[in-house]
Amino acid sequence: MKFIKASGCADAKGDLEKEVKCLRGLPAHSLFDLLYELTTAATKRRQARLGSMYWTSQFGESFLLDAAQYFDVYMRPVIDGDFIPACPSAILKSIKAVDAPEVLIGNVDKEGIFWLLYGLGLKEVSFLHDDGNITLPTLKQLKNLGIDYLKLIETRFTSIGQLVTPFPAITAIEYGLNSPEIAEMNYYNTEIAMNDISSVLDFMYKLDDLTGELDFVCSTLLFARLLSIIPNSKVQYFNFMYKTHISHLPQWTGVMHGYEIEYVFGMPFSKPFNSQYYEFSPEESELSKRVMKYWVNFAKTGQASLDGKDGAWPLFNSSKETYLEISLAEDNVKTHLRQKGCNYWNDVYPSLLRNYLRLSASPSHYMPTDNCPHMEISLYKVDRLRDYVDG
Repeated sequence: MKFIKASGCADAKGDLEKEVKCLRGLPAHSLFDLLYELTTAATKRRQARLGSMYWTSQFGESFLLDAAQYFDVYMRPVIDGDFIPACPSAILKSIKAVDAPEVLIGNVDKEGIFWLLYGLGLKEVSFLHDDGNITLPTLKQLKNLGIDYLKLIETRFTSIGQLVTPFPAITAIEYGLNSPEIAEMNYYNTEIAMNDISSVLDFMYKLDDLTGELDFVCSTLLFARLLSIIPNSKVQYFNFMYKTHISHLPQWTGVMHGYEIEYVFGMPFSKPFNSQYYEFSPEESELSKRVMKYWVNFAKTGQASLDGKDGAWPLFNSSKETYLEISLAEDNVKTHLRQKGCNYWNDVYPSLLRNYLRLSASPSHYMPTDNCPHMEISLYKVDRLRDYVDG
């Protein structure tokens, strides 16, 4: 409904058929441009919520450009009883052994960096430049900003429905960050130095750990875990660790989201790609051969391997969570990828949210059922986004 309102297709009588017909008549580029309106509305809503938390009409931190969440999806899937007939985890549990899935799934090393470059939004700091270059701020710049980690986590990284004290503070402590207000709200001194930015890369990589685990790695691991307990299922998990040596992006950006794709699709062997963008080394060509063998054998047999036989890449299971770390020189079998962070996001944090709801016992709160324990929880009645859309 918020999207319909922003598009100018809202019908005065709420006739959905007329609204859908209007939307279908709009050019694709105008629909895409409307996403900006949703971003603006979401930022206004976050600003209002953050302001209410701190008893001010306007929330604005001296080191942040705005109140926008660094990464968000506004039009999310919903359990509509048709396309998604039930809770996804319940659907997975209902799969019979005869229909058990075979899945190849995984992550890269630095899942969060790409999104931080676009969405971190620090004042007087630009990572991306008009000439295509990407630069880091200086240590002096970061220190002069006086970054408050609690405010940063609240504003950029906490879902709108979970902007309730003390949950952002708990996340800050989990990632070794601190703020003057944490001790006050938790009655607890963490003994973690405040605003302790020892290096620019340390700052960026801490935020990459937080955002990468929150939005990519831990949810992927949870999905793999749910798949792996289906009888007769086969799940193989990878963590891709290599950044192309002549990449146009600085080395410090690491192996960002999607960096395995050029090796999966054999770009080292594409003459047009090599001539237009960059050339791969012989070693990188060998890496691509290896990766393509894994993927092709998975497509052929349901088992990713180099020789078409089982064993070298063990199956993922919910106890060991075995995965294959793929790098340039060799691949290594490991277990429990990002165990500490994902234990927090997949188990500890949701448990804290549910306990909060049980204690608050308000009918306006959403309490997930036992059949759908992994649904995102709102801790209070969130304002409708459509109320913040202009028009």
